Amino acid sequence: MEQDILTALRLRGSLRLPSRHASQAGVSGDMVHQCFQQVRSQVDSLIQCYTDSVFTPGCAKGAPQMVPKRYMETFKLALFTEMNKVLAQSGIQEQVIPFVKAGKKFTSCGMNCVQRATSSCRKQHNCELLLPSDNVMVQKLRTCMQSSGFGTAGVQQVCNCLANAGANQFASVCNRLTII
Repeated sequence: MEQDILTALRLRGSLRLPSRHASQAGVSGDMVHQCFQQVRSQVDSLIQCYTDSVFTPGCAKGAPQMVPKRYMETFKLALFTEMNKVLAQSGIQEQVIPFVKAGKKFTSCGMNCVQRATSSCRKQHNCELLLPSDNVMVQKLRTCMQSSGFGTAGVQQVCNCLANAGANQFASVCNRLTII
């Protein structure tokens, strides 16, 4: 199961932003892909860190136990709430709303892809991972972002690349973006 999750997340990182999501944000999907290819090693490190800190501890050790069913929607809500908080604290929320909306759709699409790729074991064996709460999972993601090079400087680098790729609304806000 852990390997399925890791493989699905890595595959997810190799895909391109669909043109419908990119055009809503006013950028080229290929150019966005190039921005993320520049930080591919950090993305791989982030995926490994998150898998190790969230999914690996959730795998069964010992006798099976009943665990609560998890819903992807509640995790997405916690993730987007945290993202909006960071944007608001940086004072840039309004300037990047079109890109954030497209990003939400793309992220949801990616999460659904990972969920589909990793659900065969869950369905076949009627099992779930014993995961922490959604808010704890989001905090672990923040910790992994920091340790993988996606603190303030790393996120600003990606932001500036996206601005140069056509996300003009980012040009004036990238250097104000702060990841605490």
